[in-house]
Amino acid sequence: MTTDVRQLSKWTPLRLYWQESSAFVDWCYVGEQRLTDPFYDQTVERSLRNPCNLLFRHQTPIETLGQLQEAEPCLPPRGFIFHTSRCGSTLISQMLASLRAFPGVPRIFLYREPAEVMVSQLRRRGAHMIPGAIEPALFDMDMADVFRMPQEEYVARVLAKICGEALRHLDDEALLLNYRQLPEAVWSALPGFFGVDYAEPDLERMRRASRLDAKNPSLAFADDTAEKARGVTDAVRRACEQLVEPLYQKLEAARTARRHRRSA
Repeated sequence: MTTDVRQLSKWTPLRLYWQESSAFVDWCYVGEQRLTDPFYDQTVERSLRNPCNLLFRHQTPIETLGQLQEAEPCLPPRGFIFHTSRCGSTLISQMLASLRAFPGVPRIFLYREPAEVMVSQLRRRGAHMIPGAIEPALFDMDMADVFRMPQEEYVARVLAKICGEALRHLDDEALLLNYRQLPEAVWSALPGFFGVDYAEPDLERMRRASRLDAKNPSLAFADDTAEKARGVTDAVRRACEQLVEPLYQKLEAARTARRHRRSA
């Protein structure tokens, strides 16, 4: 067990885990690598191939994170990006990463037509869309229910909970963005909202990043909206209309009202 934070230079947290009612952090050595991959676990997976990480591993109490912040203060965040999943959040992160920007205190909530999100999640699920992978009570369900309901209903209920929480916490520090506004909103709306000022060369780098596939930057971006629409089944449509669509319409109404207030 590591207790000296100086030993954690060039290491990054790998996972949090519980042991005998206490929280601990498992660390991974990343050396001089910058965290520029579309997903954090891609950087970790590559780093774990380093023999150092196979032979040695730091474990610390979770309180060490606070000690490390005191010893080596990090940059304060400039804005948080919350989202419904499969709606362009990776694109925004990659575009901002092209300028070494960091998400932070003001926050945006990014969302997309719920049926399109459901089609994507049912094809390849994120952890929160796998019944039982995350505590069901977080989504106002119990463990027995999640294994009895159709998969379309479970995905719709999770999406509904996320959208409902976004509406519940909506205030002047939050900006609503629809997937349809991307990528233009990243260079037209986000700099002012996050309180940063980008020169034209910076904006051009963002535009170049927007032309690449956010999850696989070696490929060009291809709009999948029509393809997602073709994948909507009757079961997806019913679950979406009953559980998610009313909240989506409330998000749209709130976004439109805020846009009108800003332009008045």
